[in-house]
Amino acid sequence: MAFLKALTVFLLCISIFKVVVPYYKTCGVQSKPSCNVLLRGTAKCPSCEYYTGSVKIGLEEGTMLEHIDVKCNDNFHVEKHLEDPHPEVYKANFSFYCGSQPMKSVYDKNPLFLNKTGEFYVYEFGIIDFTKL
Repeated sequence: MAFLKALTVFLLCISIFKVVVPYYKTCGVQSKPSCNVLLRGTAKCPSCEYYTGSVKIGLEEGTMLEHIDVKCNDNFHVEKHLEDPHPEVYKANFSFYCGSQPMKSVYDKNPLFLNKTGEFYVYEFGIIDFTKL
């Protein structure tokens, strides 16, 4: 009997939260109604002798700076929300790390606007190739 009462209270609380708390999709680290920008690319890295390689992206969005970690030799995509998306708003620095040591960097890379698909503005950074630096 106590179990049924607890279950009833639990279900009632869930129902209240669905009504009271407005729905917001988490868009990256922002809490906005929806994501409308997709930034994508590929990080191509040389092998590290003793460590796992990784890439850190310093994404500049106007005056804001966000650091994003991505895997080497893999595609990455970042979803964002902007009220009025323009390609000149975004700029990124890419740094290749072996373990915790920065090895190579690419600075001030702007994405190329590809198209608008549905509600998403799609931007491409292309291949960030650390093997040729």
